[in-house]
Amino acid sequence: MTSFKEMIEVNKQGQDVLLGPRDWQKFEGKCNYCEQETLEFSRGVSLRVYGGLVHCKSCDKTESPTNYFGKAMFPIQKMPDGALTFYLEELDKKKE
Repeated sequence: MTSFKEMIEVNKQGQDVLLGPRDWQKFEGKCNYCEQETLEFSRGVSLRVYGGLVHCKSCDKTESPTNYFGKAMFPIQKMPDGALTFYLEELDKKKE
């Protein structure tokens, strides 16, 4: 039985192979995590339209183009202070 530490090391090696020898190109847009404009794109082996990886040089996050565009289209923002109690009170009123 393989240990958890061995599985992590194998997974890390697989990620290094995926991210290693790629042809990175500058990509216009803001990072979904740090909001810096330091993105790069690599199509990699796959020639599909949404195949490849989007990588941020600032925060070192990497994700698929589908995931990146999905988050960029529908940004999730933190609720303002006091909003949760307001909505919970409204739900209680509807239940009554």
